[in-house]
Amino acid sequence: MDLAKYLNQAMWSTEVGMSKFEYGFKRAVSEVVAGLIMSVLFASFVNEGLIPSSFVLLFHVANVLSTVLLVFAMPFWATSYSIGWLVGLGVMYSSGLVDVLELLVYLVPLIIVIIRLVKSE
Repeated sequence: MDLAKYLNQAMWSTEVGMSKFEYGFKRAVSEVVAGLIMSVLFASFVNEGLIPSSFVLLFHVANVLSTVLLVFAMPFWATSYSIGWLVGLGVMYSSGLVDVLELLVYLVPLIIVIIRLVKSE
C-alpha cells in the first residue's frame, strides 16, 4: 500500500489505528505542536518579508477550513480514539498551547462519546 493511500485510510477510517486511545492522544498532541510550529514559521516569514502580508488571510482561511474538516471527521473516530484525543487536547490546554475558544470547538468528540455511551445503555 502506498503512503498516500495509507495516510488517507488512517485519517478517515477506523481500520488503521483509529481505535486505540494512544493514537488519539498522539494525534491531538502532534496537531497542536504542528499548528504552533506552522504559526511561528508563518509569522516569522511574513515579518521578514519572505511571504506577502496578503497571505495572512489565506492562512487563516486554510486554518479554519482544516478545523471544519477535522470536526466533520470526528464522528467516524472510535470511542477510545476520541477519548485519547480529548485527553491529549486537555494536556495541551493545561500547557497553555490551546486557548479556550479552540477548546470549545474541539469538544465535539466529547459530545460524540457521551451520545455513544447513552445509546449503548
